[in-house]
Amino acid sequence: MRNFIVVFVVFVFISCDKENTKPNVDWNTLKVGVIQKDKSIIEKEISKLLINTKAKPNDNDIIGQKENVDNLISEFNKSKVLHADLLCYACIETYPEQSEVTITTDSSGVSISRIIDILTPKDNILEFVNIHDTY
Repeated sequence: MRNFIVVFVVFVFISCDKENTKPNVDWNTLKVGVIQKDKSIIEKEISKLLINTKAKPNDNDIIGQKENVDNLISEFNKSKVLHADLLCYACIETYPEQSEVTITTDSSGVSISRIIDILTPKDNILEFVNIHDTY
């Protein structure tokens, strides 16, 4: 019984610790940043989502960031404040390549769409680069 209690306490501690490492994004602030195209707000909030995005190259993705970009989009969509879609993965021919994600939100009944550029390196984590209007 004593071993069970020790294991249970350790499990609870580990579970709580993992829960505390989840990014604490202020989605409403990020929404304002997207609407206003405020790079400093966007960078601050998105960087919380990009902390654990080390590249994992494989045969289907030599850059190794596709899964991380997909996870970023998923986090946006879970927010219920901003909607994201992949426009293109590693399609902007810079060094390293950049990916583009379309972000859509509502501003007083008006749909606002922007594109965010994400640096997609093979040897580092994803990084916010820029925000601009859709084409």
